[in-house]
Amino acid sequence: MRKVLFFHVGSIGDTIVVMPAMHAVMEYLKDARIDLFNAALIEGHVHQELYKHLNWFSRMNFTPTTGNVLQRTLTRCKIIRYIYEGHYDTVFYFAYAPRKIDFLLFSLLGIRNVYCCLDQTRKGIPIYRNYLETVANYGFRASQPFQFIFTEQEQKSAEELLQRLKIPADRIPIAVGIGGKKESCRWPVEKYRQVLCHDFKPHLLYPIFLGGGKDRADAESLIRSTGYGFFLQDAPDLSLRESIAFLKFCRFYLGNDTGSIHMAAAAGIPCIGIYSSIASRRLWFPFGDENLILRTEIACEECGRNLCKYGYPSRCIDAISVEMVVNAVKTFLKRYGTSPVREE
Repeated sequence: MRKVLFFHVGSIGDTIVVMPAMHAVMEYLKDARIDLFNAALIEGHVHQELYKHLNWFSRMNFTPTTGNVLQRTLTRCKIIRYIYEGHYDTVFYFAYAPRKIDFLLFSLLGIRNVYCCLDQTRKGIPIYRNYLETVANYGFRASQPFQFIFTEQEQKSAEELLQRLKIPADRIPIAVGIGGKKESCRWPVEKYRQVLCHDFKPHLLYPIFLGGGKDRADAESLIRSTGYGFFLQDAPDLSLRESIAFLKFCRFYLGNDTGSIHMAAAAGIPCIGIYSSIASRRLWFPFGDENLILRTEIACEECGRNLCKYGYPSRCIDAISVEMVVNAVKTFLKRYGTSPVREE
């Protein structure tokens, strides 16, 4: 039996965008034993739940690659041990920025079949499409597109939260992602306040805020300003997959380039993305053909910096005006404002 390792670097958003390509490869490895090693970019590994119910892997390991030099060295030792004990003959390497040390490790451990599943020479396409097209060029082309399927219990949990919120019938629920790991990708909260307090009559908004614990104060402040809303983290019993299932009840997503926008795309709702210009155009665009991504052109674009050298907010994202976002919301309200709340 072939022993195959999927080696992935990333967290929630990175996992969502890679899953269609993983699914495509899976179709051709039905007789192999497949394991997953995930080098997480943040502490914790909530994103492991995205694989729940899929039964893709014989075993999975999620190891944060954060910390000081000693911690990172210990992590590298864990990676070596995990791969050595697996006796793999094939590795599928899924990472946005391939690391030479990983390929050196594969070579030293005698793994000769290594597929780098992202073509770094291809520009101007979303990363999820790059993954799909790269594995297709290796001969792994999906017969059916990948879709997130939720269990009856997951859908029930999402529906129960919707009922508890008692969103007024005249209010339109939208998902709002105000957070993000990278400071340069965070649109100012005060600008979100101006958008959410804008008079969109006859439409009235009910924002569902997405984010982590550090976004709580901002979310609560925006809820006070608008008079309505809910911070999704205040439903602690809701799992990550159940949170995505809940997003189906939102008409659309408005927010930063972070894991939240990919969660919304996984739920199948259209997205208004407010993007910095630190990465190449379209690289981190989410799934879907109905999305509207706001991004500016600027001399210092594609800098790759987590912190803008000119300070916060980064020049490129601050160039996106409140008026631009208000107009985008008006466009989406015209398209989706009268559609029924999804209850599939």
